[in-house]
Amino acid sequence: MTKAAPKVAMPGIAGTLVIVVAVLSIVLGNFFSYVPLNSIADGLKNTTQLAEWTADLATAPFAFRASVYCFCLNFLGLSILPCLAAVVYKNRYKEAPSWYGQYCNTFGQRAAMLVLYACLWGF
Repeated sequence: MTKAAPKVAMPGIAGTLVIVVAVLSIVLGNFFSYVPLNSIADGLKNTTQLAEWTADLATAPFAFRASVYCFCLNFLGLSILPCLAAVVYKNRYKEAPSWYGQYCNTFGQRAAMLVLYACLWGF
């Protein structure tokens, strides 16, 4: 008789929120990094223009805003990684005999695959 596959271990509401925030920040930060910066290259060398863009982000060109969004989202994604690791560790399939079995069929693994596929699709 074969053993049924375990159900996916689901985190609680706080764990789900941490995973969703981490996934969205990493994926969106990755997508904003693909905006070409050649349209604002001259403005980046001009300190007065750069100060104007920094003072009022709403009037800055989209390429400059995208680079700011990219930095902020990637910083958020990297800073939340320890919390994400704790959520994934806590919600692993503890009854599995191997490391592969503990982490293979979890919500964190599904989220990691989503990030991988989305970031590679953007590339």
